[in-house]
Amino acid sequence: MRFDAAYFIDLCRKTGFTLTREGGLLCYDYKNKRIAGADYFIETMRQHKAELLPLLVDIRPVKQLDLFDDDNSTG
Repeated sequence: MRFDAAYFIDLCRKTGFTLTREGGLLCYDYKNKRIAGADYFIETMRQHKAELLPLLVDIRPVKQLDLFDDDNSTG
């Protein structure tokens, strides 16, 4: 059986897992609720991390330049 990352992400959402990406890290949260089969979800995420990451939005805060900082001036 072939792993379908998009289906797995949808299944996680329906089950109560929240999947996010922070750079190269795959993060999950289930708000301390008991979820049947949670260990299986977590193990599957570990095995298929490379397939899941491209489908998730990166939630890292974008580093922005301070326009009024003298070190950032170009002139």
